[in-house]
Amino acid sequence: HQAGTGYCIMGMKQLATTNGFRLGLDWSNPPENIDMQALTQARQCEFDRTDNALRTVPGVRVLYDFGLPIETLYYDVYRKRWYFSSNKNLYETDFSTHKLLGVLSGVQKPMYHAFGGDILIASGGKLQAITGAGQLITVESPTCEMVSSHSGRVLLSSIYSHRLNWSAVGDYQSWTHNGNDASSAQWLDVGYKDQGSIIAVDFLTRAIIVYKEYGRVYQVVGTPDENNLTVYPLSSTGYCSGSTCNIDDRSYYLGEQGFMSFMPTNTYAEIQPFETGLNINSYLLKYITKDCEMWHVPSRKQLWIKPYNGDSLFIYHYLPRYNDGRGVFTSRKFTYSINSVVSVDKDVYVAYGNKIGILDESIDTDDGVQIETSIISGNRLATRQFILIMNYNFVTHNIINGYGTIGISNKKAKPINFASKATKTYYATMKTINATSKMNTNEYTKAYKIGGGANRNVQFKIHVQKGAISLRQLDYTYEEV
Repeated sequence: HQAGTGYCIMGMKQLATTNGFRLGLDWSNPPENIDMQALTQARQCEFDRTDNALRTVPGVRVLYDFGLPIETLYYDVYRKRWYFSSNKNLYETDFSTHKLLGVLSGVQKPMYHAFGGDILIASGGKLQAITGAGQLITVESPTCEMVSSHSGRVLLSSIYSHRLNWSAVGDYQSWTHNGNDASSAQWLDVGYKDQGSIIAVDFLTRAIIVYKEYGRVYQVVGTPDENNLTVYPLSSTGYCSGSTCNIDDRSYYLGEQGFMSFMPTNTYAEIQPFETGLNINSYLLKYITKDCEMWHVPSRKQLWIKPYNGDSLFIYHYLPRYNDGRGVFTSRKFTYSINSVVSVDKDVYVAYGNKIGILDESIDTDDGVQIETSIISGNRLATRQFILIMNYNFVTHNIINGYGTIGISNKKAKPINFASKATKTYYATMKTINATSKMNTNEYTKAYKIGGGANRNVQFKIHVQKGAISLRQLDYTYEEV
């Protein structure tokens, strides 16, 4: 057995196993040179959050159609209400109707932050807040596109300046600095001699990471209360386009090198960013602009990456699968261009086009449009004349009834039925599905095909035209002739 290659040598007959394609997309090498466990196409699929198997993506059920583009979506945990923005207006909705809360103070895409019972909003003008019973107020504050909180204060920053502004302790309406009062508002200029201003601010356990134009990245350590805020340069090659996200004490960002990340350092020496997106960056860096976005979907252990060409996105599964700590990628295409993603407990809500939808495992459509999944392996060339395939073994676990094909290279694909016994019982509301009736009744499709003929190259192509499946096994016995 050649360790790590996925090949076992049994006399002249050999077994090639894909391990369920556990390494996801790999565009860092030509299709002929990628691992047996990697894919050249992984469209409309993801790795299951419970058993890590490659499976079709859940469907999307539309909850509300606003009729105009919805730019952002936010869930207020304090008031148990939903807000969305459209054309500089802020609305509240219960998914059956909506009401206008007011006009945003700025023209940028709003950023929300929950603080002390209120919801703060930065949109390029003065800070705003949803307070009390749910009215929108505007605060006399510095101009801001970014809002967060740090050491019990609200932290504002602007894409037109070098400055971080902290409010007074616990009071987002107080922005005046008083030299005699450590709890009053504070500010700090980060790299103020640089050309270029702040692009994004991210938070790790010990430091604030400040991304600036032209690749400059800083760590800010300390707190305003102790009066010990210190700025250390972190990197001069962290080209961020504006979207960042921190997960498990790593700061991920999108930029002109693609999808990258930083871990905090103890040394305060400059470091190079880590190429988290190695497997997709050759594609991604052509499509990174300031309009790109990322969303953390914690219930699925995923980070969604949206390049500027709209309705497609990459799903980064951030639990490590490579020795260097990298996770793996698949891709998904929504029916409409996606603008906002919100996780509430186990549910995932999307604002796309004019609509708000929710991921739904029980359907294989996206706003009524059939989801079709395409999974294509690397392209393995014969080292002699041909790869003679004796048989291959393809096993799926079927979640929703459907059909599709499996084929090798350019030969005629074999049709397959995916039959599941899942009987769904709908309650009167049609919104909830009785999970108990589906337990342990799903079936498996096993396509054990004898003979795959002589092939100059072997590339498996799996196409799910309808239904939902999870890939359990794909391996084949072959001989080089």
